[in-house]
Amino acid sequence: MASWSDLKQELILWDSHNLSIYMWWRDDDAVQFTPELQLLLNLAKTNHCPITLAVIPYANQLKLDDMIHNEYELSIVQHGYRHHNHETYPTKKSEFGLNRSLSDSIDDLHEGQLLMKKVFGPYALPVLVPPWNRIDDRIIDYLPSLGFKGLSTFGTDKIGLKKGILQWNCHIDPINWHQGKSFYGESQVIDMILHEIQKRRFNSSSHNPLGLLTHHLIHDKNCWNFIQNLLDFSQNYSCIQWISLKSFIK
Repeated sequence: MASWSDLKQELILWDSHNLSIYMWWRDDDAVQFTPELQLLLNLAKTNHCPITLAVIPYANQLKLDDMIHNEYELSIVQHGYRHHNHETYPTKKSEFGLNRSLSDSIDDLHEGQLLMKKVFGPYALPVLVPPWNRIDDRIIDYLPSLGFKGLSTFGTDKIGLKKGILQWNCHIDPINWHQGKSFYGESQVIDMILHEIQKRRFNSSSHNPLGLLTHHLIHDKNCWNFIQNLLDFSQNYSCIQWISLKSFIK
């Protein structure tokens, strides 16, 4: 497993070659202004780090006034509609998968957009974050006609996904979803980050922004501490630039 020292050596290489690593931060499942959400926004503010909140439209109880005085640079995106699984085992969970009619999925996405715009106005960006990071290709085809400009899931991303929809994914998730939704551990998450950064150094075609994915409602103390340490650590290297999702939207 990697250490902060290993990551430091990699970033020294980037700094020495005047290279830049663009990073962005997405946090999912926002619905209420909880102490955990307050902590998240405080971390973003004190570290001058832009943050994107993926809000579940149907369940949302947030008000824009609750947040805009606490954040540094806030973007808000649509996290599905109800965050309800429509698949049956053993198919992996998805709100917008094969087991739903196309018309039902499109109706939900449209209704979610209306709710987002009503509550968050210009802070709501035309970007879809599908629950569980899964969406059927049929639905992607319809996203431009619904007004979406971007899609964000997890893993390998393709800029210019299809029919004008751009994709900005997350690549680092500190939560081990298969082991009690617990924090992976410092060394393992550093190893993930190091792998993604080295991949970008060795392959110029992989220079898409590196996305950090968090879920404020389930973080334990160790996870919160890691996020704080990562933000602190990144301030020491000019090659790391935390950017806002707004900067991707043209």
